[in-house]
Amino acid sequence: MDEMAYSINGENAHYGMPTNPCIPGRVPAGSSSGSAVAVAANLVDFSLGTDTGGSVMVFAAYCASFGLRPSHGLVSTQNVIPMA
Repeated sequence: MDEMAYSINGENAHYGMPTNPCIPGRVPAGSSSGSAVAVAANLVDFSLGTDTGGSVMVFAAYCASFGLRPSHGLVSTQNVIPMA
């Protein structure tokens, strides 16, 4: 995950950037990059991420996965710190 979820590249100065399994050498995308990589590498069937800045949709595009953003209010945001 990007530090503080402030980028759409998936780069983290402390832990590095996860490898995009679909296109190694390219960024895996956004604050949900770890989730994207896990799905695209078939390590998990699905994963969760926040989509305040579009990171679920961006990672779906970058890692050739399917992203679903439920309707606003459908999933509880209790204990989530809003970015925008």
